[in-house]
Amino acid sequence: TTFGGGIKGVNGVKGIKALKVAVVRGLRFDKIPIIFLQILKLITTFAKNCAMLLTAVIITHNEERNIRRCIDSLQDVADEIVVVDSGSTDGTEKICAEYGVKFVHQDWLGYSGQKNFANSLASNDWILSIDADEQLSEALKNSILELKSQQIPDNKAFSLSRLTNYCGHWIHHCGWYPDRKIRLWNRKAGKWQGEIHETIEFTEDVDIQQLKGDLNHYSYYSIEDHIRQA
Repeated sequence: TTFGGGIKGVNGVKGIKALKVAVVRGLRFDKIPIIFLQILKLITTFAKNCAMLLTAVIITHNEERNIRRCIDSLQDVADEIVVVDSGSTDGTEKICAEYGVKFVHQDWLGYSGQKNFANSLASNDWILSIDADEQLSEALKNSILELKSQQIPDNKAFSLSRLTNYCGHWIHHCGWYPDRKIRLWNRKAGKWQGEIHETIEFTEDVDIQQLKGDLNHYSYYSIEDHIRQA
């Protein structure tokens, strides 16, 4: 779209620069109304072409062993990180504070309740739900970044392949892989339901697309760890 004065609506930094040009050109007494039209059109075009804004949501309880790895993997992908903690007594909160994430205390509401509460705190409608013991692989990061550059309809959701690390070994067999999970969706289209093996219940028909790359899952570090948590 070309606006008055030959200024073209574009994205990002270029859009801001164009806006500044519009302001300067519009500051002529005989063209004061034009400046407002130019600004309005530029802002509208910029908003329509904006990339997907994504909030990564994590629930925690005593996750100092895992949380740093998880948050590190989100740095280039998430526009916001929300952590809802149900009373950690270890260094989880301190580690989260290092990254400046939105950290909120909430007594345990059950898996679905806790995750839905966390989603409600997000500034963006697009949610990436990730557990503290999970990590985005480089390939998955690239898939999400490519996705964020597109205009995605609200009725789309994205499934991730979870690859589990058990006692130091990546498990590619025994039915453990690919452990596909829907983890990226627009919260307006659905919310978590159920306990323990909670799933997203959508309020409308959604088109589910599989993303390339793995969601690395660090389950148990040793047999003793598994027995203790079983």
